[in-house]
Amino acid sequence: DLDEAARRLAHPPAGLSLDDVRALRRALALASARAGDLARAQRSLAADSSIETAAIQGRLFLYAGDLANARRAFKWAGPFAGDRADATERIRLLALLQPIEADTLPALGAGLWALDRGDTVAAIRSLVPLTDSLAPGKGGAGVALLLGEIAVARGDTAGADHWLRQAMTDSVAATSPAAEYALAHYLAARGNTKGAVASLEHLILTWPTSAVVPEARRLLQQLQAPDQGAAA
Repeated sequence: DLDEAARRLAHPPAGLSLDDVRALRRALALASARAGDLARAQRSLAADSSIETAAIQGRLFLYAGDLANARRAFKWAGPFAGDRADATERIRLLALLQPIEADTLPALGAGLWALDRGDTVAAIRSLVPLTDSLAPGKGGAGVALLLGEIAVARGDTAGADHWLRQAMTDSVAATSPAAEYALAHYLAARGNTKGAVASLEHLILTWPTSAVVPEARRLLQQLQAPDQGAAA
């Protein structure tokens, strides 16, 4: 009951500490955003300037398509707000936003907002046109990678293959290794060991300094271990 929660937080009980009140307001903001009410979410955070709140405000700006303020808020929050999973997701979002030159992009905000609410159909509908309007190195490859990840989560084999391969462009060093690793992981999960090994070997040779190479090496060793044992 978001209305009742907002009413009680407007006059919090005396026994609650300021940190408790702020935490509850952040929780209300996230719940409001996921319920489709960005205005209430923004009002919930209006009087809070903490880095934890900056992280959530970054999401709200992003959902509204305000990329400039979303970038600023995510940078302000840095790696300190929330737990490790929160920080990792924030870094991923910032990496998606950084190459995009526009300060506002409502379609991207709408797609990410829909995705956070669990509406993958609406998310795909908003995100797909961006892969044509954004050059690969200006955000298009990042959006394609996101679409590939959505397809993987949905079990959409054709979509996963299409979008992950589209994100594997040699001109975008920040995106291509991650996309190729995601494709290899998906191929391996579906029993296509040969295809997965080929992708991993190509990734390691092409992007030897990428941060995903250690994970790629571990997966490659796992996939090759049965063959090595049989050969022995």
